[in-house]
Amino acid sequence: MGCGCKITTCYMVPCSITTPNECLWTDWLIERKLYGHQAKHYACIKRSDGTCSWYRGGPPPEKEFIDISEP
Repeated sequence: MGCGCKITTCYMVPCSITTPNECLWTDWLIERKLYGHQAKHYACIKRSDGTCSWYRGGPPPEKEFIDISEP
């Protein structure tokens, strides 16, 4: 909202964007759902060069690595 990006839904291949300020929404193509993984976890954000791209949202991980120890 208010970012100047346009989300274009991809229903079948081939699909592409027509302007640099578009993000290609592929949930329907990949999962046959309109509100799949991309819709739930990513946001189309305008970058400093004026183009738009998908960025993953959500809370940061609790740990950056997993501690594995021998029993």
